[in-house]
Amino acid sequence: MNACDALYGANAGTLSQRTDDGDLLVEIEDVCHVINVIHKLSIVKGFCDTVFRTVQRGSLKILGVVGGLCIVAAIVFVAYRQHCAAEEYKRHRAEYCAWLGSQSAEKEKTCTQKGDSPSNYLPWGYELFTWPEGITTWAIIGTGLVIAWQSFETRKAAEIAKKALILEFRPKIIVRSVKLIEIDGGADGVPDWKVEIALSNTGGTDAHVIPFTVSGEWYDRDRERRIADIGKIGNEGFTLAGGEPKLIQIQFAERGFNISMYTLRVSIQGFGKKQYRFPVVYGTIAYRDDLGTTRRTGFRRAWDAKDEVFRPAADPEYEYQD
Repeated sequence: MNACDALYGANAGTLSQRTDDGDLLVEIEDVCHVINVIHKLSIVKGFCDTVFRTVQRGSLKILGVVGGLCIVAAIVFVAYRQHCAAEEYKRHRAEYCAWLGSQSAEKEKTCTQKGDSPSNYLPWGYELFTWPEGITTWAIIGTGLVIAWQSFETRKAAEIAKKALILEFRPKIIVRSVKLIEIDGGADGVPDWKVEIALSNTGGTDAHVIPFTVSGEWYDRDRERRIADIGKIGNEGFTLAGGEPKLIQIQFAERGFNISMYTLRVSIQGFGKKQYRFPVVYGTIAYRDDLGTTRRTGFRRAWDAKDEVFRPAADPEYEYQD
């Protein structure tokens, strides 16, 4: 039999004259009457469940108000239970100390001085709703949740603003020009040539260029049939800020290209012959914005030996900007 249970059964009358009382008490030993107040918050739980079902599809503000009401109701309920536990504890403690006093005044004094706090006889979960300790805990938790929510919303708003900025001022790479530049050659008097490609980011945000290849080929007079390859030059990736230009210089290593270019210039400019083949330079430049969106710029330029300029292709499949 549990002599400490005073809530759900008849008490033994202040540890009265039962045959087994002697087994429970030892002289000068302090045996307190622990109050069992294990009681579920069924009323509060039922109230909260009903309200939340009612506003299941309601707004966040309504849910916040309902949550606050649930917390207030829980605090009031626990405060009431704490008061009842304190009163019950005081009564049983007084009865026990009086019984010890019938044996010795010193024991009664010791019993009174060793009294525990009534809050020690509440279930630990009740501490979350007691006043003022419990409400302080909830205030700290609530403050942390609000700070976390504000941080999340701020970050979310910043990401949205960044995306909107990139979409409005998206990068756009164009090929401003392609030039053929003569440089000093070897002992045979034939100059070397290099191709200079001028790029520019006309957008307002960064363009992250992926490594790409520039190719050169010889085409017939109609610029439709490929005659021979000149070569391919790879280029490393780089980043162009908004409005930033960049020059890319490449030089085909094949000596035959230099000789063919020299012969072509002499025949066209020196003897006035018609150009019968064209060196064509082409490539595709792929780049990404800060959102990871990939865009491409294509170019295809044929060298006009008479005017000494690269002419862009009329076909939009070769000359384009995404």
